[in-house]
Amino acid sequence: MPGGSEAEAAEERRKQRKDAGVSAILHEEPVPLDGPEATAPPPSLVSIVSRCLEKSPEDRFHSAHD
Repeated sequence: MPGGSEAEAAEERRKQRKDAGVSAILHEEPVPLDGPEATAPPPSLVSIVSRCLEKSPEDRFHSAHD
């Protein structure tokens, strides 16, 4: 089937993009919310979200009371 190889190649590219996205989430630090490409959110929001995004569970909030 002539279109089969094109469809398989497209599916493989889609899978590779998905895998790269998951890998980035698991292994890379997030882009800072207060970086040069972002509009400035309130400092308190930056602090809260940054703590929520910490890779190490010990560095994240443990409960809503934290």
